[in-house]
Amino acid sequence: MRRLVFVSLLASASAVAGPEAPIIGGSAATQGEYPNVVGIVLQTSQGEALCTGTLITQDWVMTAGHCVLPSEAGVGSQADVTAALRVYVGVLSIFPPPSGNTGLAAQDSMPDPMFDINALGSHDMGLIHLASPVEGVAPVKLEFDASQAQPGLAVTQVGYGETSNNGPAGTLYTVGQTTVSCESVGLGNADADLLCFNQTNGTGKCSGDSGGPSFAQIGGETIEVGVTSFGDQTCATFGADTRVAAEKSFLLTNIPSLQTCNADSDCSPMHECFNKQCIADPYSPMGLGSSCTGNSDCESSDCIATSANGMVCSMTCDPSNDSSCPSGFQCLDSGTAGDCAPGDGGGCCDASGHGAPTALLGFALVGLVWRRRRRR
Repeated sequence: MRRLVFVSLLASASAVAGPEAPIIGGSAATQGEYPNVVGIVLQTSQGEALCTGTLITQDWVMTAGHCVLPSEAGVGSQADVTAALRVYVGVLSIFPPPSGNTGLAAQDSMPDPMFDINALGSHDMGLIHLASPVEGVAPVKLEFDASQAQPGLAVTQVGYGETSNNGPAGTLYTVGQTTVSCESVGLGNADADLLCFNQTNGTGKCSGDSGGPSFAQIGGETIEVGVTSFGDQTCATFGADTRVAAEKSFLLTNIPSLQTCNADSDCSPMHECFNKQCIADPYSPMGLGSSCTGNSDCESSDCIATSANGMVCSMTCDPSNDSSCPSGFQCLDSGTAGDCAPGDGGGCCDASGHGAPTALLGFALVGLVWRRRRRR
């Protein structure tokens, strides 16, 4: 079996100079089609390693655990992984990325602590905390109800990985697939942890797609149900995703705001339900309206400057929708979108007032796609 997290690109420099190919049997994504699917590159002394991920909040990226595991990256510590990460948002090609786009840095990274690279098949989930939030991109929605993703579910797979075994990678592609029982592809009784796919029809994910999403249409919405984890050595027999629902505890422990809700009682202490999302109680520590000096002081990772209240925690909103902020707050036009600010004369937001982030505080199908650095 192979981890699809990293695609091995230890080919000659000329082999990776041109446009790179992707998901097997798929088609190229178009600009803006999947704005919240990101490319993840680890730049180490060994070269560059490629994974895929999704933006799940303004400043958190979800990917596979093996994509952010020090031993897989060939570095000594988690801090080394974090320092080596670059996340590319809104690009169709990673090698090379658009001119002048050096990627977003990370302030933290973490695999699920229960993930065991020597016992693949569960807990292959990882998170990247961006050093600064991404503006103007709606995060993906996650499916935490396993009953909504059963064998027979049609999904759309997206990733920057290889289009053939040991082929080039780095271009965003997409393909349709259907989940099957894991037992039917030889993975035993693993349906509680995995979404499995039969790839004998010549379609599916391969190295470099690791961490990438499988999207399903549920309740009229596009929801992420799986994260690419591993597959067979040739990407021609089967593929397996980590179920998003199986990682609910890990995700909510680190990002409580991902909890969906219908009432305040559905949320953890010191949180309330607003627009089906659990948010920190306004004016509580890290909550909307509380004082801040930088984005890391706010659960929303959005610290803004107001003329009447100084630096306060905010959240993005729609200036044309009065209900896009909790009671007692107003949505002020910040120039690119909107920011929720206290409604007691908070004044116009300073368009440049977003607080700077504080300092750093596999069964795998998709392989780490390594590119050898060119020698001059």
